[in-house]
Amino acid sequence: MTGGRVLATLIVIFLATTVAPPTAAWAVNRHRLGRAAADVAAIAERLRVAEGGPRNGVPLGGVLLGPGRMPATDTPAANRWGMAPRGSLAAAVGANVPVPIDPWGNCYISNVEAGAVGSPTTVWVLSAGPNGVVDTPFLSSAPNPAGDDVAVRIR
Repeated sequence: MTGGRVLATLIVIFLATTVAPPTAAWAVNRHRLGRAAADVAAIAERLRVAEGGPRNGVPLGGVLLGPGRMPATDTPAANRWGMAPRGSLAAAVGANVPVPIDPWGNCYISNVEAGAVGSPTTVWVLSAGPNGVVDTPFLSSAPNPAGDDVAVRIR
């Protein structure tokens, strides 16, 4: 093998081991973020439709959880997500509408009854995002979610 071919082979190996993995990881993460955004938008729409109907056991001042792991909370403002009374997100959106697990294995959550606790309060449907930690405060009136949370405002 000539020196040129060896160098070309080494360049190909270098690119395959240093450039391709981060590029693939970026594409996978982008796909996951897109899926989470679509899921929270669909769940939020179902909750808007169901908002005028029966609450199906939604706990006052509580959170609704879908299937999956409960995401972590590590700030005092977000800790309420993990400590509030819990209800079923599937029951609130309707039994015939499946609620998925977020792309990172955590449950989608909503503080749909947060308005009963404090005002003005934004009601969110959210995924904790890639880091698996809810950054958005439970009683937030912010226009956007915090950190890497993927969320949709209901009101």
